[in-house]
Amino acid sequence: MVAGIALDGPVPLRHLGTVRAVTVGVAIVLLTVLPGWRLRRRGGRVAAVAAGMLALAPWLGLCWLGSLITPERVPLAEVHGPPGSALRLTVLDVRTWAGDGHTSSIRLHAGDGPFARETPVWTVGGPPPRDVRFVATQDPVVVGVTDAAGCGQRITVTGLRPAVSADPPVC
Repeated sequence: MVAGIALDGPVPLRHLGTVRAVTVGVAIVLLTVLPGWRLRRRGGRVAAVAAGMLALAPWLGLCWLGSLITPERVPLAEVHGPPGSALRLTVLDVRTWAGDGHTSSIRLHAGDGPFARETPVWTVGGPPPRDVRFVATQDPVVVGVTDAAGCGQRITVTGLRPAVSADPPVC
């Protein structure tokens, strides 16, 4: 079920990339190896397994390259929602392999485990924000952000497939 959701993408799952990579890899192996097991000769079976591995090799190479160029997200701070809430905000320092400057991001996390959801709320090229807080935790979720320059902003996140809207910054 997690694989189906990851391939369709109706919910912004936190572990989406990993689930997609594993699902496609397993599908490649199954679609090449399982028909080979119906062959009666041992040589045919060995050929089917070899074809499956040859088909899987480029996919593994693409996944490895993707992991190399994916920005590293280092958590700097976490703000938990009210007691009993599964919501939390994570302030991240985003580091790219290109070294193209300092980028900060805030992500809204809901839940844990394979169905944990993650929504980007705020991203800016520059230092991390001074203050991050929940203004409202019911749907819509409202997040208050004060950036490094002291400008405040409210960001509203609505719905299952989140729509993020932001008020203009107030300095």
